[in-house]
Amino acid sequence: MEQVPMGINANYIFFEAYHSWREALLVNSNWFIVTRDHPNTPKELITEGSPARKNGQTTAWQIRRASETISAMLDYKDLLDHELLPPEGSRAGPMCMNQYRLMYGITRVPKPGCDVLVGSHPAPARHIIVLIRDQIYAVDVVDERGRISIEDIEKQLQKAVRDSTSTKAEPAVGLLTSEHRDTWAQVHKQLEDLSPDNQYSFSVIESALFAVSLDDYCLPLTTDNLSKSTFHGMTAHNRWFDKCMSVCVMNDGRVGLMGEHSPCDALIPATVFEYVANHEPVQDPKNVVSKPDLRAPMKMTWKVDAAVIKAIDVAGKSAKKIIDNSDVTVLRFTEFGSDFVKSKAKVSPDAFSQMAMQLAYYRMHKLVTATYETVLTRKFLHGRTECCRSCSVDSKAFCVLMDDQTVTASEKLAALRKACDSHVEYVTAASNGKGVDRHLMGLRVLMQEGESAAIFKDPAYSKSNDFRLSTSGLFPGERMLGSGFGAVCEDGYGINYMVAPKLIKYGIESKFSCPQTSSSKFAKHLACALIDMKTLYTEGSLMLERVEAMLRAISPESNDDIIMTEFMDGIHIYNAYDYLEQVAVVELLYEYIAQHPKIKLIVLDSISFHTRQGVTDVSLRSKLLHAMSSNLVKCAEKYKVAVLVTNQVTTKFNKDSASKQQMPSVLVPSLGDSWGNGCNQRVIVFWKNGIRTAVLTKSSNMRDQTVTFTITADGIRDGTVKTPEPSRPRYTNQQQYQQGGSRHQSMSI
Repeated sequence: MEQVPMGINANYIFFEAYHSWREALLVNSNWFIVTRDHPNTPKELITEGSPARKNGQTTAWQIRRASETISAMLDYKDLLDHELLPPEGSRAGPMCMNQYRLMYGITRVPKPGCDVLVGSHPAPARHIIVLIRDQIYAVDVVDERGRISIEDIEKQLQKAVRDSTSTKAEPAVGLLTSEHRDTWAQVHKQLEDLSPDNQYSFSVIESALFAVSLDDYCLPLTTDNLSKSTFHGMTAHNRWFDKCMSVCVMNDGRVGLMGEHSPCDALIPATVFEYVANHEPVQDPKNVVSKPDLRAPMKMTWKVDAAVIKAIDVAGKSAKKIIDNSDVTVLRFTEFGSDFVKSKAKVSPDAFSQMAMQLAYYRMHKLVTATYETVLTRKFLHGRTECCRSCSVDSKAFCVLMDDQTVTASEKLAALRKACDSHVEYVTAASNGKGVDRHLMGLRVLMQEGESAAIFKDPAYSKSNDFRLSTSGLFPGERMLGSGFGAVCEDGYGINYMVAPKLIKYGIESKFSCPQTSSSKFAKHLACALIDMKTLYTEGSLMLERVEAMLRAISPESNDDIIMTEFMDGIHIYNAYDYLEQVAVVELLYEYIAQHPKIKLIVLDSISFHTRQGVTDVSLRSKLLHAMSSNLVKCAEKYKVAVLVTNQVTTKFNKDSASKQQMPSVLVPSLGDSWGNGCNQRVIVFWKNGIRTAVLTKSSNMRDQTVTFTITADGIRDGTVKTPEPSRPRYTNQQQYQQGGSRHQSMSI
């Protein structure tokens, strides 16, 4: 074994994987992230239809926001260079920070067969490159004596803008960075051979700290349009896709960050961009140099021949095909976020988001597919990523059950929790270096020329790597509007997501050329999936479609749509999302029934769900339950209505006080025996050897008895039919089993 030099290309296995892939970076590899409007944005620039919103110009505000962004990014570089950034970590321990050294001054350079990265850390350059109408300028933003003010950066950008309108335009060489990598490598070499001036231009671009694109257009004010502009510039003009970081600013001041993926994972530069957004309006750094001695912005010049001009023209046409085929949309789901998932669902927000994508794909395409989720392995030195294969046996079972109308909400919820648990287990293993994909990649790299292995020729292996869902999560990004990257399959989706406390953002990309995919349709399915998944935690198992089906089966007259409508109009549903709403609804029932005297049945499903999870104070819980019980009894007595309340039942393990031996377990209401005191009838329903069973345990006019029943199209009927019992969740100890392991339900009347 030879020790690899610890330079910029030290992680050679990863870099070879990225750099030997020869497709264009445009859409296929680069990523984007976009942020909110600056708090000081002139209103006329973000008002649709305003005369100030014109194409073909740069604006003073655009230059101002670009200058603030540049200054904040330099602030972050100062923290990085002086090692003042706090070390990152997780519950598992500290994370390797090496990737932060591979942002500033880093550029991918095309070479035949396999590209390379150039640059060093700390990046010594004092300039950035600024692109204006395809003209590339080297612009000093740091004085040799230190940092300069935002106003001085503005002056530098203004000089570059003025020069771009008053001097002869250079060829749009930047378009070539959007080409197939071997094509670009060949033209890059031609340009180097044509003139030392070209070599110098390349060296200036490659050493620049980062790129800034000042676009002379604005688009309708949507997140999708901002995303597209940042992602590919609409035409691939005015970009240098090989730079690690490119700030893209439209002339209305809306801004995003686009990046080349190979030096570091998108999370790292995105962290820089979040720092910028969190510090707007940006202030001058401390101890700025007064009267800085800066070089005037210098335009990059190119010596070209007919072959290069033709290559640029072809590159523009190739880029247009890629962009026209890219279907980008951003879903900003505002119904809930990680707060709900953690406090109510009590599962991993990442796992919950992944299961929503699984369900959306299943509903849209009627099958499941191989899914890639990026998992960080930064707990190891120079670690980057591993793959979590989010599509599992458990995730498929969840998707299938979710659309099965014969399955109860509690059974669907159990399936969701099991799928989330399996997902977390895989993510944990992958982050600890126990994944599958990087291991196999390492074996492939180690194979000598001429060697082969059967697994790599197996059709199943090939199919398992056809990731029609390629996904990756970022930080919550409170000020971020969205982020994204391209699909890795022509018939798939690329999805980047951010789970914030109150909302979830998904950036979705697919290809128009595939008739089966649609980013907007997938976004709709995804939003519906998230709502349906939340419903499992906030509603009972009442399905109106099932009520309608039972009525039609029982009564032939109900096939009359008018009769059906009248019947369904008589069902009133309230969704209580926490115990406070539940108490409020019960409190208002007395007045509500007075206004709707035809109501003869009240169903509360369930009394225990919110009070068990939302109220930890036993005394408060008892008071709330007593108040609800009193209100329900009052309604029953006043209006002669039946009241049916469902409650979970847990298993209580008893010991003989004398012998200390374990006695047979008994079923008890989850809220204690006291809750049932005010009920006239109590029934416990459960599975026994695959047979649905009901036990009458309390009645004012009937003896205790046990019966079996079945569920048919007509509803609940007498009978004994053995049915496969739904799978139980796995529990690791007796306490967990007591809390949630029983599949019994109590009904009190």
